[in-house]
Amino acid sequence: MFKTIRASSFGLWLSILGSAGLTAAGPGAPGLIYLKAGPRVAPVWVSAQEAAASEPGDLRWPLFVEADQSKLRRFMAESERLRAEQRNRGAGESDLDCPIVLSAGDEDRIDPKPNRSFSDLTEQALAIYSGRVEEISPGFFSGLPSSLLLVSVKEELRASDLVARDGLLIPYSFARFKAGGATFCGGGAGMYQPKRGDQVLVFIYDPPLDAAGTLVYPRSPEIFFQSSDGRLIIPEPLKADRDVAAAGSLESLEDLLRWKLSNEPQRPSNPRADHAQ
Repeated sequence: MFKTIRASSFGLWLSILGSAGLTAAGPGAPGLIYLKAGPRVAPVWVSAQEAAASEPGDLRWPLFVEADQSKLRRFMAESERLRAEQRNRGAGESDLDCPIVLSAGDEDRIDPKPNRSFSDLTEQALAIYSGRVEEISPGFFSGLPSSLLLVSVKEELRASDLVARDGLLIPYSFARFKAGGATFCGGGAGMYQPKRGDQVLVFIYDPPLDAAGTLVYPRSPEIFFQSSDGRLIIPEPLKADRDVAAAGSLESLEDLLRWKLSNEPQRPSNPRADHAQ
């Protein structure tokens, strides 16, 4: 359950459930996002602003499915207990923010495909987009504290009719924010923390979760960042990959991708049929 080593792992299981639609909380920032089909009525994404209840330290619980409510209530109670212990020991305020974190486990896909090398990513991805992080919104993705990255698309290195072409919404498991007076912490302190202006290269393995075709959920090996100072952020499973190590920059990776894609066999003409779940 919770680990007091500043990291806690809950398996994150997503079935394609929910109602179609997206509710905006502000310019470009979605407040609620619903999955595109099925009986689920609670949104899969709830922004921190939408989640906050008027009572201090509480949330708008009807926005969360029962399992996520239970998970978040345990997290809030355990966080307060640990903060009280740390205060009694004289800990500084900066040490009290995140005594534990919630993060996604390595959940299985319904239809798993290899993603442990750059060649895997190139061969298996449904779509491959490069772009720029325009906005970052804190909130809850499937009940876990997360950041929603709003990414403008610069180039479609491999396009798909299933995926929106002007912009993407990408849940990212690092987050630190307050909602309803409580502090929520997602992802370990060692994770990269994306910033506005970062460049992104994302390998999209699965059809989008929402009806608009914008909400995609890449796993850890399937997204690369490059910070504004030019630092390439390589997913941990790919740090020993020869192609990635030789590239050194996102631009070089994109050049390598273009070369690989220009030399690959012709892909099926109907990706919708081949990749539908």
